[in-house]
Amino acid sequence: MFGEVWIYLFLVALIVAINAMPGLMPATWMVISFFVIKYDLSILPTVIFGAIAATTGRVVLANLSKKYVRPYLPHKQRKNLTALGKFLTTNKKLSIPLLVGYAFLPIPSNQVFIALGLSGVDFNLMAGSFFAGRLISYAFWVKLADHLADNFGALVATGWRNPTALIAEVVGVLGVFCLMIIPWEKILKVEVKDEDLKK
Repeated sequence: MFGEVWIYLFLVALIVAINAMPGLMPATWMVISFFVIKYDLSILPTVIFGAIAATTGRVVLANLSKKYVRPYLPHKQRKNLTALGKFLTTNKKLSIPLLVGYAFLPIPSNQVFIALGLSGVDFNLMAGSFFAGRLISYAFWVKLADHLADNFGALVATGWRNPTALIAEVVGVLGVFCLMIIPWEKILKVEVKDEDLKK
């Protein structure tokens, strides 16, 4: 029992660290699956701890991009991203389903959280939506991996060498750059004031 507590603590710390990184990290559901299979952990608490840790890590990543990258963006890009952030924060009927739906997919979300941090979206909005989606998706993917445990080692080994995963990361980074050059203020018809840029 005491040893299991240390395993959970290590898993949570590892997942927070992985999700706070801007890219090239293993999929969280694979890490959770590895721990469930290797240490014979119960799926439900492991998935709950994993979703909490992943959400915490992504909020850290968004906060870091907001605090250390956003202030150094050119005024025009900062204004465009702020318009996007205001739109998403005020249109929760659109933004919450988008983020929850995205969180269901087993694809990297680091670039999404970098973009959300750069745009100044409300962290409570994105954290709650992301947590809900990841909780359900992790339960599905971890249960599936546990069921297919005989082939799981090969799946993880292949994932590290998979060029598709690397291409997905590069496309995600390019997507963040594209978000910065789109004139969101004009497209979304959102007024951005000087005080909005300081948030």
